Amino acid sequence: MNTAKWLNCDVWCVDLSAPHRLARATVQDHAEMASGGPTRLVRRRLLRAELALRWSVHPDALHFQREASGQVRVTGPKRAFVSTAQRAQMVVMALSNEPVGVDLEPLSSVLDCDIADVCPQWDHLDPTARWTAFEALGKLFSVGTAVPIQAIVTRSVSACALRLSLAGRKVRIALFPCNEHQIAVAEFEE
Repeated sequence: MNTAKWLNCDVWCVDLSAPHRLARATVQDHAEMASGGPTRLVRRRLLRAELALRWSVHPDALHFQREASGQVRVTGPKRAFVSTAQRAQMVVMALSNEPVGVDLEPLSSVLDCDIADVCPQWDHLDPTARWTAFEALGKLFSVGTAVPIQAIVTRSVSACALRLSLAGRKVRIALFPCNEHQIAVAEFEE
């Protein structure tokens, strides 16, 4: 599903409690995912199945590379950046030609007092939306929650989008619900 007209990526949600497609795990998957446990391997198998369907290729034709920054790239048969997040039975994935960051949390699961000193106080956003936006931003920059909040310049905030600048780069973050979860997708503006 493309969530906003201005997003340059594809985003999809998968509920693991429902039936879904899985590609078989390759030797490369097992080697890379060994440290991530079974949930990372399931996400990779979901990603293989979805990309194979979208690109009309066999799942084994897909090749991945983890950049030094930690971001995952699809290197063959096409090139793309990937970001995934999972909470319990819900997985969200984003695919883009440029770096992308995605996060999800159950709706209303984050309290303001839990993130008060860690995350910017973006007006018009509830704590869960603020936290998912902040984590998606950290994934986009490959720094996790180590984003220096004092360096974030907020340009605009609405209930469904943020526009900001960080480290000289303009960023847009789309916010939307999916299956009782808050989703945030961060990407660089051109």
